[in-house]
Amino acid sequence: MRLIASLLFTGSFILASAASMRAALAADVVPTPAVLLITLDGVRHRRSTRHEPLLCGLSRSSSKANFHWQFPMNSHSTLILATERLDLRPLVTGDAPSLFVIYSDPGVMRYWTSPPWAELQVAVDTIEGDRRAASEGIRIRLGIFRRADGVLLGTCTLFHFDEQCRRAEIGYGLASFAWGQGYATEAVARLLAFGFGEMKLNRIEAEIDPLNEASARALERQGFVREGLLRERWIVGDQKSDSALYGLLAADFNACRGNLIRWAGQ
Repeated sequence: MRLIASLLFTGSFILASAASMRAALAADVVPTPAVLLITLDGVRHRRSTRHEPLLCGLSRSSSKANFHWQFPMNSHSTLILATERLDLRPLVTGDAPSLFVIYSDPGVMRYWTSPPWAELQVAVDTIEGDRRAASEGIRIRLGIFRRADGVLLGTCTLFHFDEQCRRAEIGYGLASFAWGQGYATEAVARLLAFGFGEMKLNRIEAEIDPLNEASARALERQGFVREGLLRERWIVGDQKSDSALYGLLAADFNACRGNLIRWAGQ
């Protein structure tokens, strides 16, 4: 995935009542701030950062291709992460129209590995696939919601988990109307903190289109180091594009998180 990342953790993620959260999600009811204890733009999730493949599974040379991460919770339905301005939570079917608006935008999809979505059903299927994948520990995708008005701004994801190496990839997408306001940095920083903190990952990777300079700056701001270039790795339609590979280690994340903590709301 192409993406971004950075800091914060313990005590700032919430495990709401499993029973109440499951009931809410089953009814497609969005959890309200009252349920919480507290509490981009565009990166390719491999070009999925290229945002993680929207309906991705494990890939590449993972040492355990069938590895399912064991989260400290029954499923992602109990996971809510918060920052100063944002709530990150699992998407429900009722979010599909807003999700479709974001990923049907050619501007948002410019640096992805797939074309803009053409049908609302793609959003519905993505949300349902995310539910299954998260409950099985395959990936975590959270909607990025602006707390002030509850508007869905985009998504951020951890995926391609490798158990032996304690490694994962991160990706995100942000609605064009939300670009340039620091939301991507804020959301990804929080997800990185969760990955390096609660999940105890050692390395998080990102893949972006090298022409996506805003995404590159965002990654570097959070401590990612550019580690390689894969030429003409993706072809979308008749357009070829390269992939820039970035990596962030837990040690580097911890060293620079003092500069990033303001983005995580702590």
